[in-house]
Amino acid sequence: MPLFLLRHGQTVFNVAGRYQGQNDSNLTEIGVQQARRNGEILAARINDISRLHFVSSPLGRTLATSELICKTLGIDGHDVRSLARPHDQLFELGNGQVASHGYPALA
Repeated sequence: MPLFLLRHGQTVFNVAGRYQGQNDSNLTEIGVQQARRNGEILAARINDISRLHFVSSPLGRTLATSELICKTLGIDGHDVRSLARPHDQLFELGNGQVASHGYPALA
C-alpha cells in the first residue's frame, strides 16, 4: 500500500514570515489551490479511493488541507470527516516565545 506524505497548504503566517508552531493560521488562496492540486495528483495515482485514509495534526490548517484534498477526490460530507482524522501525536512542536513572531525573532 503506498504512503503519501503531504504538507498543509500555504498559510497567512507563511506569507507573513511568522512562526506558527501550535498556533493556527488559515490557508491562503494559494494554500487552497495547493491542496486542490495535491488532490488532483493523488487522484491520478490512486486506483481505489475507498482504501484511502488521512491522518493529520488536529490543527485547522492541516484539517482544511485534508478536507480540500478529499473534496477534490470526490469525497464529500460525512465521508470527509471520517477520512480526515486528526491525531494528537502529530501536533506540531511548540515554538515557545517565538510563536507568532516573525522569522527575524531568532536572528
